[in-house]
Order: sequence, then structure tokens, then C-alpha cells
Amino acid sequence: ASPGKGDAAAAAAATATANGAWSITDSELACRRDGLSIRPAVTGGVFSDWEVVEKLWTRAFEWLNVTNEHTVLSAESPWSTSAHRQQMMELMFETYNVPGLFIAKSSALAAFSVGRSTSMVVDCGGGGTSVVPVLDGYVLNKPIQRSHRGGEWLTEQVHNFLGKQSITVHPRYAVNRKRTRDGTLASDLAAFPKTHPSYVQRCRLEAVQGLKEAVCGLPLVRFSNQDLAAHLPVPGMPSTYELPDGTPINLSPELFRVPEMLFDDDEHRSEQGPEKGTASSSSVAAGSAVAAA
Repeated sequence: ASPGKGDAAAAAAATATANGAWSITDSELACRRDGLSIRPAVTGGVFSDWEVVEKLWTRAFEWLNVTNEHTVLSAESPWSTSAHRQQMMELMFETYNVPGLFIAKSSALAAFSVGRSTSMVVDCGGGGTSVVPVLDGYVLNKPIQRSHRGGEWLTEQVHNFLGKQSITVHPRYAVNRKRTRDGTLASDLAAFPKTHPSYVQRCRLEAVQGLKEAVCGLPLVRFSNQDLAAHLPVPGMPSTYELPDGTPINLSPELFRVPEMLFDDDEHRSEQGPEKGTASSSSVAAGSAVAAA
């Protein structure tokens, strides 16, 4: 069990407010229902809604056939507090009756996974980015550096970029595409007024995430937008992307270089000239990197 900073759908639960029925898996959440609201279990890398956590763990224990004979290893964020650990132990021992529980720092486990007890762990995930030093298997709390910028934040930046272009992203469930007599596709939008705003936003960001993963990249050399345009699209990347309602999005340097915001605090930086080197591109992926100290 881990609070992690991965994909939001894996660390969230939803409840239909009409009858109180819970939906946990992606397949269950994919079906739109009136009043279905999204409640995240994790905020800032730590558990924030223990009712949701209990629902998630109960479902996970059922799938994995975990019984009260199994000892549990749980990972926690390096900045998790004693109150979080106390709540976790209370839930494990009183609700699930586990015989034993070991709570380990996620950064230390990442270092151990590559055979290192001393390392600098850089974790760039969906919910943020952190740099954590590990010395002899122990996390050094004081030097920890954290940022809210991660995969989900980049998705929001792409969404904001589209908004500035006066482009509205419609959820997939609201789009009904039909082929006309001349062979073209036409889109109709269906209205679902009883859909909870949190579910609408989740579906919109899912559509934007597909755009981000398809056309955004990170050049190894910083170019001006004018020079970067000459290198786009890079091999394997589409020149246009189609939103669920059929709206075409053309690949532009401004859209392509959105991931640069992870490394640049000045979101409104002025244009800079090209630096020496050749153009190269790679997709931004969430994950963990462990370097030996």
C-alpha cells in the first residue's frame, strides 16, 4: 500500500451521491452516472481522505485475497507526518486485523530497489516532483526539495493553453460522432446537467492528457519558437491531434514545449536564441530516477 504520486485515477475513488454506491476501478469510473463525484484519496503525496482510503484498501485486499494472516508493508511519502502514520496503523490493525505492519519511506524503497542504501532519489510523478537524499537507508528530511509540478500540473497547463486559444475541451461521454452521407464525421454534443462538476473536469483532463502525451516533448537544446518550428513534428509525432469532438489541434512550438515549465520558473520568459547543438526530442514520462550518491 502506498500513497504515491502516480496517476490520479489510481489514487482516487468516486461515489454516486444519489445512492451512496462506490466506484473504484477505471472501468467503473468510465461509465457516466448522474451525481457521480470524484474524491481523491491522496493530496500532495499523502493520504487526505481516509474514508476513500478505506474503500480502496478494502477493494485491493479483496482482489489480492489478503487475510488477517498477512503482514503488510506500506510505503509513505518522506514528508508524511506521525498523525498520518497513526491513522494508517489504526486502520490496518482495527479494521483489517493484520498481524504486523511495517511503514517504510518510499524514497528509501526506491533506492533499495536498485541495490543502493545511499542515493539521491528524484521522483517526478503525476502529483508533483521531489528530490530526497537517502543515507545508509535513512531519509534525510531537512534537505528534501518538493514541487507541485508534475504530470497532472502539466496537463492543467495544456488545458490552460487551449483555453487561451478559445478551444473548449468536451468530455468524451458528451460527444456523439456520426458519419454523414458524404463520408465526413459530424459531432453532436449531448447535455447531461446532473453530471457532477468533479467528474466533468476529470473527463476533460483525460482528453487533454491524451493530447499532452501525443504532441508535447522536451528538446534537449533550447530553441526559439521560430527555430523550433522548423524541427516539428519530430519523427513519430503527429502534426495534428483531434479532440474527442473532432476539433483539430495543430502542433505548435508553444504547445510542444509546455513540459519545459517543469524546469523553468519563468512561465512568461522572453524568446531566447538557439544554443549550440542539434535538436532532439523525447517525451516527458512520469517515474522515478535513482542516482547513486
